[in-house]
Amino acid sequence: ANLHGIRREQVFLEPMPAGSVVLADFDTAHAGTPNRSAESRYMLKFVALRQRNPTAPSWDSQEAEWRRPANLRTPHDLPEAWRSLWNWLRGAPRGGDGSSEGPTGNGKPSTMLAALGSGDQQQRLAALYGLAALGEEAVEPLMAALLGTAGQDRHVSPPPDQPAFYGVGDDPADRWFSNRQFTPEDAAVALGAIGTPAVPRLAELLQHDDPWLRINVAYALGEAGTAAYDLADDVGQLLAEPDHAVVRAALDALCTLPTFGADTVARIERLLTEEAPAWQTPAMGKHWRLQDQVRYVAAWALVARASGERPPPGLEAALAAALADTTGYVPATACEGLLRLGTPTALAAAVRHLQVRRWDTLHHRFARAKAVN
Repeated sequence: ANLHGIRREQVFLEPMPAGSVVLADFDTAHAGTPNRSAESRYMLKFVALRQRNPTAPSWDSQEAEWRRPANLRTPHDLPEAWRSLWNWLRGAPRGGDGSSEGPTGNGKPSTMLAALGSGDQQQRLAALYGLAALGEEAVEPLMAALLGTAGQDRHVSPPPDQPAFYGVGDDPADRWFSNRQFTPEDAAVALGAIGTPAVPRLAELLQHDDPWLRINVAYALGEAGTAAYDLADDVGQLLAEPDHAVVRAALDALCTLPTFGADTVARIERLLTEEAPAWQTPAMGKHWRLQDQVRYVAAWALVARASGERPPPGLEAALAAALADTTGYVPATACEGLLRLGTPTALAAAVRHLQVRRWDTLHHRFARAKAVN
């Protein structure tokens, strides 16, 4: 949520030969170093987005349990967090076995709950994933913690002239929905990691009066992944809301719940084709609006559905409709969805779109800038 207490030993610096490849989480803090050579340094960045939840290991290994690497380079000791991520990568439940091989707030739920939102990242993450490892035992305390955040207007974005707009605040426990980036509650992260035992209780809050609760519940169900597949269309009902923050959180979740049906597809198509007067406010930069944020994630939700099984009626039409968007990003994403569907009509729609735009390297940038000005 916030970068506090960064330690020198967290920084990884090493000479990199030409042609090196780095795999990194998109949200990892990163920075360049001064170029003291006489040559220019170039880097190509490819953004990879998973379209399916892992169901089995993608590597050849007979070992199912997490083991601490002998050459681990980190000042932190977060075995529960590492085990949770390891289990997700191999398609296994992320929490709930109650096991522990490291510091997790002394193992007491009350102690770990008190550590959520701590400014000490080691303590905070150990507590968060320690609670997730407790499984069903931690569901009710975490639900109570999440409910305790209601009524504080945390779904309202800070203005762009405040550090909070960029996810930076004085208090590391602060959580809010910024038009630029969303910072979920620690309780929602833990509930999503718990998975199956938490899903029924989360579903009960999908219609909660507070938008912040609906945002966090959608996030947690998306994190639960396959455990929440049956609730995809329930999350899809949030797309009819007037609050763009709720809609964006629901679309994010649908990107990991590729089981939604025709009604949700129809709602997504309306978001992609109908203008929302209240969503014309700039979100990031001068020419990127809240509506653009919504449509960008909406297109990826359709691609995720096209990557799943038994595409519902209307999916191809919704992807084809997205080709008319003027951002450049949305049509490019829609073309990927049409390619994944692979029907003759889907491929023809993608080819027709690309044929007449192969010289438009700026993706309507000048036309959009003129319209805004």
